[in-house]
Amino acid sequence: MAITNVYVTATNPLILSLNAKSFYMAEIWFDQAYVKDCNQTAVASIIGEIVEVQKLNSTPYWTFQYVARLPAASEKTLTLNFNTTLPPGEYSVWLHSYRKGTFTTLYFTIP
Repeated sequence: MAITNVYVTATNPLILSLNAKSFYMAEIWFDQAYVKDCNQTAVASIIGEIVEVQKLNSTPYWTFQYVARLPAASEKTLTLNFNTTLPPGEYSVWLHSYRKGTFTTLYFTIP
């Protein structure tokens, strides 16, 4: 997998768009996303969670809500809302997939 660009879509709250390309023949499901500063300290995060799904006239069930998904052998823009604000600086994004490991971006700047 490759992340080719990171765009700061908004700063308050922080919303990032990542251009991602998958070389895997299976979908990648990301359960965590972190923004790390130049000291590799996590300063913002999104963690997937278990949510209850209610269907009309059906028994509710529980499912895991992932941070993002990347279809197999595809290119997609992933949008991540961190619900926080960060000061200007250099940062990187770390995406974690339980089955595929952790992927990181090059540094990007928040002006």
